[in-house]
Parts: sequence; C-alpha cells; structure tokens
Amino acid sequence: RHLALEEEAILMSRLPPASAIAAGQAAAAEVEEPTAVLLVTGGPAAGKTFPLDGTPLTLGKRNGSDIVLPWVASRQTRLWARDGRFMICNLADDQPVLVNGQPVVWAALEDGDLLIVGPHTLQFSLSAGENLP
Repeated sequence: RHLALEEEAILMSRLPPASAIAAGQAAAAEVEEPTAVLLVTGGPAAGKTFPLDGTPLTLGKRNGSDIVLPWVASRQTRLWARDGRFMICNLADDQPVLVNGQPVVWAALEDGDLLIVGPHTLQFSLSAGENLP
C-alpha cells in the first residue's frame, strides 16, 4: 500500500529527529564498564591492591599475567566485565578458585565477595560511587 503524502507527513512527524536517534546511539556506545578493585587481604601478597577497569585480565604466577601472584598456576584465573558485571573464570583444572568459600569454574562477582586463589585471599570491591549499567 502506498501512503498518501498527507499520511506520510503525519507518520514522519511522529518519528524522533535524526539528531535524537544519533544521540541515543552514541550514548549506548559510551556505556562504561564498571570499575572495581581486588585487595589481597591474606597470604604472601597481603596488602596489594589491583584496580579492575573491565578489561580482560589474567591472574597467574608468570610475568606475562596481568596480575602476578606467587604460588598460583601460571594462568590461574581470568577476570573481565560483561553486561555491567565482573566475571571470574578458573583456568587451572587442578587448582580450585573459591568465591565466598565455594569452588567455581566461573561466577559473576558481587561487591564484597571473598576470593581464594592459591594461598591468597582477595576481596572484590566495586569502586566507590560506581553504578552498574
């Protein structure tokens, strides 16, 4: 069916302006991933703090890891942000990672979660004032 010019004008007047559509698309593209910190509260590296910005990071004992801790697997865990939440994945089949005392293969982290990785206890904290999208 072809629209009469008058009907087309009415429909077009109900659409948001192109600038509003472009602004909405830009805002969606600028959604920032959350930021957080891992604070080592127990073990050989106690007192160290590692900032997390949502970029995928590997925690392990080798210098090629983004977060280097002694006495864990070479590539022990992977941390990243997804859909506004931080995720953790255990990469070492023979060494468990515990989140709040429970062994996990992967998990979504919550503010205040306690992680045990090898001999290290780490507290996950969302950065102050950060709201998740």
